[in-house]
Amino acid sequence: MWTTSTSPALPATDCPKKLAREGIRSQSQAIQAHEQVGKEVRGAIERIGGTLPEHIAPAEHIKEVAKRLKTVKPKLALDDQYAKGLRGKQRAKD
Repeated sequence: MWTTSTSPALPATDCPKKLAREGIRSQSQAIQAHEQVGKEVRGAIERIGGTLPEHIAPAEHIKEVAKRLKTVKPKLALDDQYAKGLRGKQRAKD
């Protein structure tokens, strides 16, 4: 999703802007501002038909991905001419 500097992207990025813009200094006002921005972002996600964060499936753990990749046979074999640089450093052949 592409955003401009004035569009609501994420509460984590918009809250500091709101705090500075409105001169918010107290903790209670900062909490209210954070909650307001969060509600606006969630509302925008719902309006455009997006998936709220709590409904997104968790990603596969990186250790499981590494284990899976070690056991999977490559689906595409490239000739040396086309695979240059894709295979990493190659050991010298004996």
